[in-house]
Amino acid sequence: MNKAKIVALLILASGLVASLVILKTPAKNGGFSLNSSFQESNNPSLDFESALKLSNQKTNQVNGGESSSNLTDNLAALYAGEVVKNIEADGSFNGDAFNAEGLDLEQLLQTQANVLDIPEYKLSDIKISSDNSVQNQVAYLEGVDMLLKENFGGFHKNLAIALDEFFTKKDATSLNYLVEHIPNYLNGLLTLSAPSLWQTVHLQILNLWQKKLVVYRAILDFNSDPLKTFAALQYVFPIAEEDINLQTVMIKRYEELTSKS
Repeated sequence: MNKAKIVALLILASGLVASLVILKTPAKNGGFSLNSSFQESNNPSLDFESALKLSNQKTNQVNGGESSSNLTDNLAALYAGEVVKNIEADGSFNGDAFNAEGLDLEQLLQTQANVLDIPEYKLSDIKISSDNSVQNQVAYLEGVDMLLKENFGGFHKNLAIALDEFFTKKDATSLNYLVEHIPNYLNGLLTLSAPSLWQTVHLQILNLWQKKLVVYRAILDFNSDPLKTFAALQYVFPIAEEDINLQTVMIKRYEELTSKS
């Protein structure tokens, strides 16, 4: 794998959810604790990547101030060659007009702007509790993470690796695992009652995972609809960015709540 691809994959990896930190961190006492996970690292989004032993140089490249727009462009360009090959193969697009170096991303994305139909949940779809006690908020946050553990406990990789396996090794196992388990996770979130103080966050979580489901399915359609896959790649970094923001808020608040009890 070339250096540019490694850097791009590390950029993706740095934005994955803290839930994967929890799932991949060995339990020290057999128990599960958001609080201990947060205390073990000031940057929970990167803790699960410690096995990669990122150098200062790579870390600086990840945190070099690039906008999410630039990063999504980089991701698209990363696999542009593979996408264009498929576009040429199915005869639906003139591949001669584009190449990995001169691909007009903006033009192509404009033509694909409405390719992905991402439905959204509304407040009326979720269960809301008027009980905003510390105990109920803690129970809610632990409930969200228990659902993650129940549905994704068998996912021992990260999205960066899953994407690389899919595009470079034609191995869809990891992406298929996510697509197969997200619906059950969404159903669990819909049955979980959220304290009214958390209703907005709960709705954001639902819509984020719904977006993930649509995007991952679109990526898996690579062979039959490569243009849709190309459009889906634009969502990957913004999804990761939103994910880590939500998880950071939840973990920090969990620590505050449990310190009071």
